[in-house]
Amino acid sequence: AKALVYYNLALPISREVGDRSGEAITLHNLMVLWKDLDRPRVAIFYGKQSVNAYQDLRANIQSLDKEIQKTFTGSNEDTYRRLAELLIAQGRVPEAEQVLEMLKQEEYFDFVRRDDKVAKELLSKLSLTPAEQEAFIRYDALADDLTRIGKEYGQLFAESRNPAYEPGKFPKQARLDELEKQMADANRVFSAFLDELKVKFGEDDIRVALVDSGTQALLKELNQPRTVIISTIAGDDQLNLIVATTEATRAHTVDIKAADLNNLVADFRAAIKNPAVDPRPSGKKLYDVLFPASLQKDLANIEADTIVWSLYGTLRYAPVAALWDGKQYVMERYASAVITLASRDNLKLTPTDRAQWLALGVGVSKKFEDFDALTAVPAELCGIINDPQAQARCRALMRDSEGVMRGRSLLDEEFGLQAFKNNLGRYPVVHIASHFSLNAGKETDSYLLLGGGQTEAERKLTLDRVRDEFKTKFVGVELLTLSACNTAMTAGEKSNGVEIEGFGALAQKQGARAVLATLWSVADPSTRDLMTEFYRRLQKDGQMSKAEALRQAQMALLRGGGQAEPDNARAARVTSSEGQPGTGFTRDPARPYAHPYYWAAFTLMGNWK
Repeated sequence: AKALVYYNLALPISREVGDRSGEAITLHNLMVLWKDLDRPRVAIFYGKQSVNAYQDLRANIQSLDKEIQKTFTGSNEDTYRRLAELLIAQGRVPEAEQVLEMLKQEEYFDFVRRDDKVAKELLSKLSLTPAEQEAFIRYDALADDLTRIGKEYGQLFAESRNPAYEPGKFPKQARLDELEKQMADANRVFSAFLDELKVKFGEDDIRVALVDSGTQALLKELNQPRTVIISTIAGDDQLNLIVATTEATRAHTVDIKAADLNNLVADFRAAIKNPAVDPRPSGKKLYDVLFPASLQKDLANIEADTIVWSLYGTLRYAPVAALWDGKQYVMERYASAVITLASRDNLKLTPTDRAQWLALGVGVSKKFEDFDALTAVPAELCGIINDPQAQARCRALMRDSEGVMRGRSLLDEEFGLQAFKNNLGRYPVVHIASHFSLNAGKETDSYLLLGGGQTEAERKLTLDRVRDEFKTKFVGVELLTLSACNTAMTAGEKSNGVEIEGFGALAQKQGARAVLATLWSVADPSTRDLMTEFYRRLQKDGQMSKAEALRQAQMALLRGGGQAEPDNARAARVTSSEGQPGTGFTRDPARPYAHPYYWAAFTLMGNWK
């Protein structure tokens, strides 16, 4: 208590005499003190102010020798890491990553494409937002054989409806009746669990609403017998995984503290975002949590080939396709997608004939302010869009210049705000290849970079403008691909505690049926290759699901597709949130994009079919 008094006296003194360093140290000490008092929200408040003070000091020494600058940063590194640990424990992973990125050197990002100016904005300020409050539940798992029973029941039920059998004359009716009774008993147990959810969370909680929204009936209506929908609800000491198939719904419980789960996600992301670090050890730890043995049995019982996730909390930031089961990545076994309540409303809509799909491709390749040039974007658009008006440009870029989809291509100056608005609504597929700058807590500072326009307002399409000016612009879009940085990430919270939706989620609410977005900053050549392969497979087999086309494109990169990166496309060592160095990843020249950094950032949201 006496320390708190003295720190509060020291702060105004430091400010009055202009001792910025002393102020930063005092703010750091207040962060530590409030953490020890078990007041994490207050600790984060002071920690962010301390980091902001150090960022000001770093701005003042930019003219000094680089080694001196590194020494200064290193001497204050503890403040950044302590703050990041506090944020991670609270489930605020994007903000924690923003803090940790400030410690990295610009050389680490030289090879990054569509980067949201992470390295260029080392001196940016952190937004101050209130913490999200987590809700927690517990419940007992249902019987291990439920999915197997459901599969057998569904097959027998379909067989019993064969016109060859008169009502009551089905030879396997006794077994069907037995299975029906077992399913009814299991459904009663799950209904009781669902009632408990509603009592604890309220019927309007979006997580409860999605579980109660008929996912089992939805899968049956969509005729998806080998697809499962897994909903996640994290509690104080448990993670609940709710598995829905066409015939059954089952719950699993994993004992893990919320803070430990948050750390697993943060460690996995820290490893996977660095191509020099092997993400498989941290991926295995998270895999063991999300795929308990009982859940793996559910998947095996129906021979699942697609997993559709309903993710909340920190798990929204985890690239589930790159989880490691000890022998292979999840992507090698299952196609993956993510749904929300917003996307669920579009799942039953009848898709347009894929053979008739036209595509709008827009992109930015030229340097703008602190944004680097995206040299692979022109080839990416040419490989995807077959636009007669762009043939000359495409022939000069690539030997096979004919894109896989007919449509319109707008590059650089052609990709202005008005041109973009005018073309939306005309094409079932929209592909955007540009920079996206994500600034946690500020929807007015998170924006998509446009190619045309003279003023900053004309070039920067902010999230609040997308929300207000594009209210129905994405209605009728079957697939929106956001080939840019962090477009699947949320943008933190506003000062009133309301979460700012990311570009991908916002586009879904405004009508896009499926959105392919990113969980981090992606590299240029590998993104071009993955995108071209994705569209090629999607168009080659008109019956292939979007999720499967993405999986096969990711497999192509994992197994050796694509051209090699330059030798300088290397990253510095990354440490986990526990401070332990990550294991090195050996790069195979024959498979330059095998590291999940290159292919796992892309996540499919919404209609996976």
